Order: sequence, then C-alpha cells, then structure tokens
Amino acid sequence: MNCSADLQRRRLCAAALLAATGAGHAADWLPPPALPPVPLKDADGRPWTLPQALDGTRVAVVSFFFTGCQAVCPPQTALLNEARQQLHERGHTRGLRLLALSVDPLGDGPTQLRDYARRFGLPLAQPDAREANGEWLLLTGERTPV
Repeated sequence: MNCSADLQRRRLCAAALLAATGAGHAADWLPPPALPPVPLKDADGRPWTLPQALDGTRVAVVSFFFTGCQAVCPPQTALLNEARQQLHERGHTRGLRLLALSVDPLGDGPTQLRDYARRFGLPLAQPDAREANGEWLLLTGERTPV
C-alpha cells in the first residue's frame, strides 16, 4: 500500500470539498440540471426522487456505491466522510448534501443502507430535514428487476 498516495488523495478530496463550499451558491455559477423523478428510498424506507434529494442544496457531492462492494466503495466513502468531518469542524456544512446512490437496488434495501452507514459512522439525514447540513443521504432504487 502506498501511504503517500493515500494521504495525497485524502488532501485532494478535502481541498476539493472546501473549495466547492467556499465558491458561493451553486445557482450563482451553475444552473441545476433537469433531473428525472426516479423513485428512490432512503435508509429508513422513505420515498425520495432525485429532484427532492438535491432541492435547496447549495453544494452536492454525489457518489455511487453498493453495500457489497469490497474494493473502491469503502475507501471512497471513508475519504468523503473524512472531508465532511473537516468541513463540519470549520463550520462549512450548511447547505452541503452528501448523496450516495446505490447501483445495486436488488441487493441494497433500507436495512443494508443503514448497516453501511453504521459501519462507516455516517450521519444520516433526519426524516424531516429536507435542507442539507452535511448529513449523508443514502438512496437505493426499486427492488423490481427491469
């Protein structure tokens, strides 16, 4: 394992998030994309759509994962969570949405999302908190195969 490269990735990830949160409101420099209302569920089984998940968000960090992933997902999640913690310590998480979308809706239901969040110590968005404050929103799709 190359520890120097790992440290460099951590610093780069943290710097990118810090820069993004200091850039002003996203709407000031980038119009939001039109998102399809894909039906999704969070770690508590509550329904969401992509427009709802990103509504009112100043800066959104979107990642893709699946709970059974053993290679890229765990270090990616850990790096993003470390960057989130650094931003939180500096008071820069207001309006920050960390959105992780599962690419395995057949294997990832609300229980698996909750277990994944617990394993990595991710603070999940509260049920009534539609405004982003640096909490994670883990979403998965419908379990019906296409």
